[in-house]
Amino acid sequence: MSGVITAEIRCDTPPNEHHAVFSLYSAGIQFFITASPQEFSRTIARFVKDRGDILPTTHVIHGSHTFFDSIHTLLTEQIASSGRSIYCTTGCSACCKQVILSNPFEAALIGFNLARDKEKLERFLERYAGWDAETKAMRSRFPGWAARRALHGVDDGSFDQMEFTAHCPFLADDLCQIYPWRPYGCRSYLALSESCIRPREPGQRPGRQGMGIGMSTSFHQRRQQLLGLLWQAFGVDPAKTRGHFLPDLVKHFLDGDIAGLLARCRLP
Repeated sequence: MSGVITAEIRCDTPPNEHHAVFSLYSAGIQFFITASPQEFSRTIARFVKDRGDILPTTHVIHGSHTFFDSIHTLLTEQIASSGRSIYCTTGCSACCKQVILSNPFEAALIGFNLARDKEKLERFLERYAGWDAETKAMRSRFPGWAARRALHGVDDGSFDQMEFTAHCPFLADDLCQIYPWRPYGCRSYLALSESCIRPREPGQRPGRQGMGIGMSTSFHQRRQQLLGLLWQAFGVDPAKTRGHFLPDLVKHFLDGDIAGLLARCRLP
C-alpha cells in the first residue's frame, strides 16, 4: 500500500496533507474490508469541510480502485486457469466507443490528475470539443430519459445507448489516456468472447458483448454504499442521483464548476 500512496503525494505537499491523503486513501480500501459506514463517514467528515471541496473524495476513490484492482487480478487469473480466453488486449478500444457514465467523485480524480499533465489535458480539451459537437443532440435527451427510467421505471425510447458510437475523448491512437484513473465501469469491463471485438450477429456493435466483472462480487454492492455515503457528505440523497457522461463531468471539474458537477448527477 505504501508504494501506491507515495506515488500520489507530491514532494511539496505539506506534512498535514500527507496525513489527509493517506487517511482518505486508506478509508477507500478499508471500507471494503470492514464495511463500517460509521467509521467511514467520520473520516470523510474530518476532511470534507464544505460542499465545494470535492478533492478529498479523489483519494477515497483511488483507494477503492486499488482494492478493486486486486479483486480483478484474482478473478482474471481464475478465469484464465479455467481454460477460458480473455480478449482484452492493449490497443483494443472496442468498448471505448459507447456511453461511459460515471459520478462526480471519479470525475474529480480524473480531472485532478489531468490538470497535472499539460499534454494530456490539452489533448482531452481538443477531443472533448469534437465529442461535444458530435453527441450534443443525443446527450440532451439523456437527463429526461434517465429521470423517467429511474423514477417511474419507464424506458420511453427517447435515448438509445446502442446509437451512441462516439469515440471516448480520453482515447488517443486506441490507447486510454487516463488508464491509471479510469472509472470503475471501465476497470470492471471484460471481454470473454471474441464477438466483443468482432460481432457475429446482425445489429451487434463492437465492445457491447463484454461483462462487468465487478457485478459478480460483493464489491459492487459495497461500492454503491460507499458512493451513497460520499453523496451524503455533500448533503445529497443518494437515491436521487444517477450516472452522467464522464467527459462532461470531468470538464465541469476542470472548469472549477463543482456545483454544476454535482448537479449533473442529480435527478430533478
